[in-house]
Amino acid sequence: MNNVIIGINLYYLRNEEHFGFHSEITKLVEDYALNEAFQGLVTTYNGYYDELSEVLEVIRKSVLSKQLANTDKRRITIYRSLRGTAQRYLHHPETEKQLSAQRVYNVIRHYAKSILQGSRENRTYAIVNMIQDLRSGVPADLQLPGLTNWMTELEVENRAYQNLKNSRYEEQEKFPTQKIKVVRRMLDAAFHAITKYLEVQEMLNQGDENSRALIVSLNERVAFYKHLIAQRRGQLAWRSQLAETSSGSSSSTGLVEQMAG
Repeated sequence: MNNVIIGINLYYLRNEEHFGFHSEITKLVEDYALNEAFQGLVTTYNGYYDELSEVLEVIRKSVLSKQLANTDKRRITIYRSLRGTAQRYLHHPETEKQLSAQRVYNVIRHYAKSILQGSRENRTYAIVNMIQDLRSGVPADLQLPGLTNWMTELEVENRAYQNLKNSRYEEQEKFPTQKIKVVRRMLDAAFHAITKYLEVQEMLNQGDENSRALIVSLNERVAFYKHLIAQRRGQLAWRSQLAETSSGSSSSTGLVEQMAG
């Protein structure tokens, strides 16, 4: 069927990501008054969205929220300093330093949109990926004065943000998590009822330009959050593999030391 809506398992979104996703969808569907049946589904959907918003309000007022915001601002400032340092070397009188700076700057610029314009979660993973690409792709070029220091600072702040985020997840255990889970499921079901309705309309050739435009817009948003989920799961797999490799190396080293002893 043409114009089918991309599937997504909303279970894998964290609370803030999940709420962010539905915040975008509620704003989107408000622009499309297709018919009475559709409006009924939207009304139900908005009701569960408002309910989830109320439950999450306690979490939004967490004392860690301000710390997260400040740490996030520092990440952006440090990234700009890193990019600015590389950019200055683009005009260095020595050709070799110009070329090194260009290679570094290309990597940094590649992640500019994700870091400067993306969500906080997306920014976290973009920074991890950028630093990994710099260290593995252009390690020799990082010898330019100042670059390594800014990279280290950025990595420290990014890790601090992740630690604060983890602390916030632990803090959430004090809140009515069961209530959040229940309302999340109801809200997701209401969302899927909307997408199912649109798909059936298309299958029966009862859709129009408005409904098809809505499907396109829905797919754009779903694709973004699917990428966010895939990116995080990829990072988790990479960390797990790295930990196993490190553990294996430590075991081998210990065995060699025992044999030597």
